[in-house]
Amino acid sequence: LITSPKLLFLDEPTSGLDSAASFEVISFVKDIAKKHNLIVIASIHQPSTSTFAMFDKLLLLSQGGTAYSGPVSEVQPYFDSSGFPIPLYMNPAEFIIDFVNTDFARDRKEIDQQLNMVHSSWHKSALATATVSELQEEMSRPPSENTAEPEQQNSTVDKLKIPIVLIHRSFIKSYRD
Repeated sequence: LITSPKLLFLDEPTSGLDSAASFEVISFVKDIAKKHNLIVIASIHQPSTSTFAMFDKLLLLSQGGTAYSGPVSEVQPYFDSSGFPIPLYMNPAEFIIDFVNTDFARDRKEIDQQLNMVHSSWHKSALATATVSELQEEMSRPPSENTAEPEQQNSTVDKLKIPIVLIHRSFIKSYRD
């Protein structure tokens, strides 16, 4: 974060944490993202309902195909309208992960059929159509003339501060070890 990135990838930032700590971590990440206008892409393992609801968008993949892509707030209505209703009082994240996970299927034929239905439902959905249209529009747009070079984008970053912060963190880690 000290280099002021515009895009931040987080691979399971809540691993090993309980639901309360996970909520606080994701809340902090969301606050930082809003404050610094960051795009955060994160994978998350078993989020609680409240943690899951803090995400803006979800990309749900299964066997390399899209099962859902869109706002988290639309997950429940999407699966309900697709004929795969999320049971009342069940964590939506847990349901959809179990629903599209094929790793532990007992009846391979049944799960493949279910997954084909999920993938085809996605491709026929209004969300998929809107996503494809948005991507095509964005790709056809000419590169912006006011796009800054990487050096200009990071002009607010003090080049001396980066090594100082990293050295400080290294001393803290060495002391703790």
